[in-house]
Amino acid sequence: NGPPPPPLGYPPPYSAASYPPPKRGGIIGRIVTAVASSLLLLSIVMNLYLGAWFVASMSGPNEMPYEPGDKNHRVVVLPVKGMITGQTADFVHQALRALRKKTPKAVVLRIDSGGGGVAASDRIWHDIVTFMEQTQIPVVASFGSVAASGGYYIAAPADWIIAEPTTITGSIGVIAQGFTIGDLLEKIGVKPELITATMATKKDMLNPVRDWTEADRQALRAILDHAYEQFINVVARGRQELSIDQVRALGTGEVYTSTQAQENNLVDDLGYLNDAIDKAKGLAGIDPDIDPHVTIMSPPRGLGFLGGASTNVPGPESVSGQTIRRWLGELRTVQLEYRWVY
Repeated sequence: NGPPPPPLGYPPPYSAASYPPPKRGGIIGRIVTAVASSLLLLSIVMNLYLGAWFVASMSGPNEMPYEPGDKNHRVVVLPVKGMITGQTADFVHQALRALRKKTPKAVVLRIDSGGGGVAASDRIWHDIVTFMEQTQIPVVASFGSVAASGGYYIAAPADWIIAEPTTITGSIGVIAQGFTIGDLLEKIGVKPELITATMATKKDMLNPVRDWTEADRQALRAILDHAYEQFINVVARGRQELSIDQVRALGTGEVYTSTQAQENNLVDDLGYLNDAIDKAKGLAGIDPDIDPHVTIMSPPRGLGFLGGASTNVPGPESVSGQTIRRWLGELRTVQLEYRWVY
């Protein structure tokens, strides 16, 4: 007689035939969909990343909190650290431009540098002098472990200079260095030829592919003497306690301890960054009972691997004749520096 039939409306009993046959290529389709989704997500992330990087790179220096306090009484620390280059000068220029738009009560120039390029140091000095003249805001220089040569040059216009007890400073002078590669070229079988216009015989001066002559050295020394006089005048203008002859007597290129520098009126006081902030607070006329809001400037922040990935370091395949000529041109260019060489 068999089992009774199922009631009306009841789903049919389970059977393999009740499931649709599996579609061919289902796994491949899921893989393609997953890859496409991943690529889309990666594209969105990279676009957000590049947008953030562009905004960060275009926004200029960042002003970060250093010591929280009364924001109506803001003191800004502007650091100059390491070798002074064109990039350093650009950072200081942008930072001071930002501070002109949002004026603090005082600026502390925090220097930890043995100097650098003549032109870069002079640009920073010029920007600081211009900023002080336009804003009438007090600037205090605070020296770290070293503030020598160009590091001292940029501090000279400050209203007050404070050096740490272990600071090395001074080194008032200018130096230049270049290379001659004639012997090297001879060893590898290269014979350079250099021709000047008939009346432009001095275009060959300081040629790196031959030994320098005494005339070369005299011509370079004249340029160095000009840069040296600029250094002496900058210090005498900023350190009004010193006559030009006194600055010249100190400007032998030697370095001084902080105590020696204070005795010779190259610095005003000994102390640390917090002492420089307190001095800036006093020069700005901030009430002693008020704790100013102290911030510190920093360069625009790069975003992780992008900077490293985008660095264009030429490999063997990218070295061309034009690249070699550029390298030789850089070797030929004598670098003038307000730098402490040790």
